[in-house]
Amino acid sequence: MDYEDCWSSQDGFEDVLCLAAEEGLEHIIRLPPEIGVNINASGGCSAVCAAAKNGHKNVLELLVRRKFDSNAGNVGAVTPAKVEEACTHAVQLLLEKGEIICDKRHHTALCAASRKGREDMVRLLLDHGSNINAESRSCGSALYEAAKEGHVSLVHFLLSNGASVNGKGAFYNTPLGAAARYGHVRIVCSLLESGADVNRRSYIWGTPLYAAARWGHDEVVSVLLQKGADVKGDGDGFDHDNALFAAVGRCRERIVQLLLEYGADVNAKGLFNETPLQATAKRGNRNLVRPLLQNGAHAEGMGQVIELLGETDEVETL
Repeated sequence: MDYEDCWSSQDGFEDVLCLAAEEGLEHIIRLPPEIGVNINASGGCSAVCAAAKNGHKNVLELLVRRKFDSNAGNVGAVTPAKVEEACTHAVQLLLEKGEIICDKRHHTALCAASRKGREDMVRLLLDHGSNINAESRSCGSALYEAAKEGHVSLVHFLLSNGASVNGKGAFYNTPLGAAARYGHVRIVCSLLESGADVNRRSYIWGTPLYAAARWGHDEVVSVLLQKGADVKGDGDGFDHDNALFAAVGRCRERIVQLLLEYGADVNAKGLFNETPLQATAKRGNRNLVRPLLQNGAHAEGMGQVIELLGETDEVETL
């Protein structure tokens, strides 16, 4: 895009402002409003983001320090989009001139900074009054975002500064549930040491144990079991399957063995009135049949199991 295109386009003034900010052209930014470059145009927000993202501090200061209308483009407001793109210097300027707001999806600037692992930005926002436990509708708390994305140092910082370890995340998930789901074992340990509820069920992922078992994070499963996770409880709240069903259904052999060692109910029945052994037989996984049988699984009348084993000494145990 060149400047002639900008001036002739429908949104020309806003395009000029953004392009000038992106390329660090101070002389364009300094043009008076009557020429057409209006600091309060709807493109103002994008211009600030562009200048911040590309490190044009002088342009950024011009944009932020000039008179603006906070209701027109939120030029001086600290939005989640700006936090994700900007340097600390940029947000510092915006905080001095503007305000901290949410976007249309009710994301907070603090959540955005946490999602990106920007500890410097998180510190800055907290120093300027951001609520460490504020929750957005679809992202949850800052701690939830940091735990979900695996930012170990930031999780420690948030916990040491009063973040609620059991605060809600998106769709009622928890920081521990998010860390378990994505296999961040160090964060799981930190959250548990800080008092996270090991059995709290979330809306999407179920209990932390269920989530870790389903997605194959054996180290996380081991830690959760050592910390008292309920190995027999319903995992997801939807179909009444537990962690053993989750592991069997995805052929997680190591996790199945761990769950059995901690007393998983080998004959529990899930949504379709199936036991873990029946579910395993359907999938044809011989390696899972044996440990289930050895731990007391009932196999009466299950020809599929006999066919899977195909060995006389094993069949005689049925």
